[in-house]
Amino acid sequence: MDPERSSPNGLNEREYQINNNNSSAHIVKSYNCVAATSFGMDKKTLKKFEEKLRKSREEIEKSLSAFATKDTEVKGDWDTKFPEFGRDPNLSLEEAADEVEEYVSRLPVEHAYEIMLRDINEALDGIKKGTYGTCSNCEKKIPLKRLEAYPEAGHCLNCQG
Repeated sequence: MDPERSSPNGLNEREYQINNNNSSAHIVKSYNCVAATSFGMDKKTLKKFEEKLRKSREEIEKSLSAFATKDTEVKGDWDTKFPEFGRDPNLSLEEAADEVEEYVSRLPVEHAYEIMLRDINEALDGIKKGTYGTCSNCEKKIPLKRLEAYPEAGHCLNCQG
């Protein structure tokens, strides 16, 4: 049986083998994964979401790189560039204060972008693992309209609120 082809009960070959060979606990887990992805989204829809998520990630990283650098030691962390006062001997105290103020105002923007990137990367991982579109809290299917509006959503509306 082709892994992509469905069996008579709607499961692909891997899930069919799991259902026929393993304990009931594995059957339920396998079924939940299939119900959240295969039954709710076709490959074309998943590809559309993946492309949208990748494009968003690229745009956010481009925006972040304008005022921050990627931290090589901490995954997912960016560091806002701090002004270098020693470079310009003609820099007045007022101009230096403006630079510090600008730096401080960028910190929350950096943090918000980091959270957005984390959510996007988790959604992309979910696509790879076959769990995309499943609420990470209650494990129910996230409505397609919610994913269309907010493709990086990891929770259904009931669990989000």
